[in-house]
Amino acid sequence: MKRDLKCRGGLYALPTCGTGLRHAEVASTTQAGWDKPIPYTVLKFLNIGGRRFVVAIFTTKATTKRRPPSSMTREKLLVTIWVVMWVCATWLSAAEEPWLVYAATKTDKAPVVDGRLDEPCWQGIEQTRPLTCIGGAAAPIVTKGMACWDAKNLYVGLVCAEPMWAAIQQKKADGLLKPFDESVEIFIDADHDHFTYIQFRVDFLGNRDAHVGPDPDSTMDKRWTGAAAQDQDQWTVEAAIPWNLVTKRLPDEKTIWGLNLNRSRTISAEGGWTCWSDTKGPFHSPSKFGHLVFFPYPIFLQNYFAASFRATKEEIDRSRRRLKVANAADADRMKLLQAESDQFLKSLQSIPIAGGAEAAADYTKGGDQERKWESFQSEVNLRLIRNLSATSKTTP
Repeated sequence: MKRDLKCRGGLYALPTCGTGLRHAEVASTTQAGWDKPIPYTVLKFLNIGGRRFVVAIFTTKATTKRRPPSSMTREKLLVTIWVVMWVCATWLSAAEEPWLVYAATKTDKAPVVDGRLDEPCWQGIEQTRPLTCIGGAAAPIVTKGMACWDAKNLYVGLVCAEPMWAAIQQKKADGLLKPFDESVEIFIDADHDHFTYIQFRVDFLGNRDAHVGPDPDSTMDKRWTGAAAQDQDQWTVEAAIPWNLVTKRLPDEKTIWGLNLNRSRTISAEGGWTCWSDTKGPFHSPSKFGHLVFFPYPIFLQNYFAASFRATKEEIDRSRRRLKVANAADADRMKLLQAESDQFLKSLQSIPIAGGAEAAADYTKGGDQERKWESFQSEVNLRLIRNLSATSKTTP
C-alpha cells in the first residue's frame, strides 16, 4: 500500500460501462495511456451530461506506453482531489432525462425477415410508445417499434403509418426520392457506455446500410439482414442483427443496452425526424438513447441492482480491510444499507411486468440506493487515502 502511493500517479475522471470503474478497467486505463490494467482507488461516482463517470486515483506500477501527467506531492494530490470533487458536485444538479426502457421478448421461433411482421413472435408483443418529434412534441404520424430475440439474433420491427403514399410514389417517379429519404434507424449501444454505438438503417424500399458511430461501414452489410414491406396506409421494417456483430455474449437477466429507434420522413415538413427517446437534436446522440433489456423488467431490475449492490459492497469491504482499523459506525452503516437494499429488491417482486412510469420510478429508487452505496464507498476510500498518506510521512 505504501509503495503504491510512492509511484508516479494521477487523478482522472473516466467514462464507465455500467456501475463503477470495475466494468471498464481495461478500456479506460488504456485510454489514459497504460497498456494494461493498473491499481486504482475510486473516489467518487458522477453523472455528467447523461454519461456516467468515476473520479479515481491510479498508480503506475504497470508498464506504461507513455508517462501519465506529471507527478504531484501527496499534499497537492489530496488538495486536488477535494477541489475536483467540489467542482464535479456542481455538475450533479443537472436534471436527468426521463427513463425509457423496452423489454425485448425471447422467442423460440425466428421470424422470416421479409418486412411483414406477420410471424407469431410479433403477435401480441409489447410495442414502444409512439416516436416523438425532436424536442418531445407528439408526432403527427405514428411510428412504433418492437423487439424479440433468440440464440442467434436480436430482431427489431417497426410499424410506420404513412397517409401520403401517392406523394411518395410521385416523388419516386420524378427521380427526386433519394435512398433513405423515407427510412428508419436502429441505434444500439451494446456496451451501454453512452458513447460507442452502431446504427442500422432501412428505407421503405428495403435499402439498408450500417454505421459504426457516425462512420459508414460497408463490411457489415453482409452480416445483418433487413427488409421493408408496404401496405395501403403504412410500411413496416424487419431487421435481424446477429449477436456477434454487436457483442461477445448472449444477454442475461442483468444485461442492459442503449437503444434508440428513429424515423426520417421527408415527404412532409411535419414530423420529419422522430425518435423513441428524444435526442433533443441529432439522432447520433448516444447519451440520450433509451434502454433495452432482455427479460421482463422486474427480473432485470432485481438482477441488475442485486449485482450492483453486491459489487460495491465487496469493494467497500476490501477498502475497510486495508484500513486495518475496526469501525463500529461503518459496520452499522453497512448493515443499514444492506437492509435497505434487501427491502428494495423484495419490493420489485410485486411491480408490473410492463414499463412506463412505474418502471421509471422503480429504476430511480434503485439508483438512489446505488448512490448511497457509492457515497459510502467514496468516504471509505478517502479515509484510506488520508491514512496511507499519513503513514507514508512517518515511514523513512
